[in-house]
Amino acid sequence: MAWQETMTTMLRVVINDFETPYRYSDDRLQQTLAWAAIYVQTDIDLQNTYEVDIAEVTITPDPTTSDPPDDVFTNFVVMKAACIIDEGSLRSSSLSAGIIALAGPAKLDTKNYGSLMVDVINLTACQGYNELKHQYNFSDNMVNICRFVLTPYGSEDNCGSNFLISCGGSNFPPLPR
Repeated sequence: MAWQETMTTMLRVVINDFETPYRYSDDRLQQTLAWAAIYVQTDIDLQNTYEVDIAEVTITPDPTTSDPPDDVFTNFVVMKAACIIDEGSLRSSSLSAGIIALAGPAKLDTKNYGSLMVDVINLTACQGYNELKHQYNFSDNMVNICRFVLTPYGSEDNCGSNFLISCGGSNFPPLPR
């Protein structure tokens, strides 16, 4: 599938793994992309819906070959996959954080490595994904994402709360402009 080539290459660039020998195999990156695609569809109300199969590592229809290509979905999935990989690197690095090794006059000190990885995650893919997700969800493109009306009355339809909420995409008419 084309998404596996295109999105894997994009992900390698974002995580700085584009020189051979690769740190991550193509299969591993594609599994991460498929998992990220599930997250993206739960985080963001997109125009298109994709069927993701983790076991078979498929995303259908292919977002990179549709007409026009679904660049929004593709970019969100790549950013989320990079975030997942960075978080995994943080977990791995935290296991070796705090190790000091001495060999004669040479000294290896990794006690600050874990905190540096937290900074990397907070300043790169995870932060970028979260900021773009919020901008997209609350932009004019997604005017239907969530709206509510405050009222002093409740009803059984909304569990007696003091506001009426409608969230979702195409099930609700657009708000007047």
